[in-house]
Amino acid sequence: MLVPAARPLLSVTVEQIEYIMSLKGAQTSEQKSHLEQLKRDAKRVEAARPGDEGPAFMNAPLSWWADLNVYNPVANAAALSLPILILQGGRDYQVTTADFDPFFKGLATRSNVSMRLFPALNHLFMTGAGVAGSGDYNSAGHVDVEAIQAIAEFARKL
Repeated sequence: MLVPAARPLLSVTVEQIEYIMSLKGAQTSEQKSHLEQLKRDAKRVEAARPGDEGPAFMNAPLSWWADLNVYNPVANAAALSLPILILQGGRDYQVTTADFDPFFKGLATRSNVSMRLFPALNHLFMTGAGVAGSGDYNSAGHVDVEAIQAIAEFARKL
């Protein structure tokens, strides 16, 4: 699994939007209002459960969000008996170490689980420096060789 989200996707998405907006400095009253409406809508969607009906959120039907709301990625991974590899970039602002840590704790006793955190890598497993942001994706780059080696090492053990 490459940068798997352990927390609900809705929480991760709102956090991403807040982070990107914070990088842009002071927000206009319109931007603040839009963010507050997004948070209110997210709270409504967060309460949805399979079978609920209602308006779409972020162009996805409520039923899609409702299914995600009851999905627990860490518990599902823990229920698997097969070998698992989880890689995370430390500069990833989209799926952060707040998502890596629950997997680490939930799978810590498993001998066939390998987890690696690469402090200098972003969401695309490319090296970066400074404050992480969407500008990281404007430069051509390659997946870091250490991440490739971690995948190859895991595959060789299978």
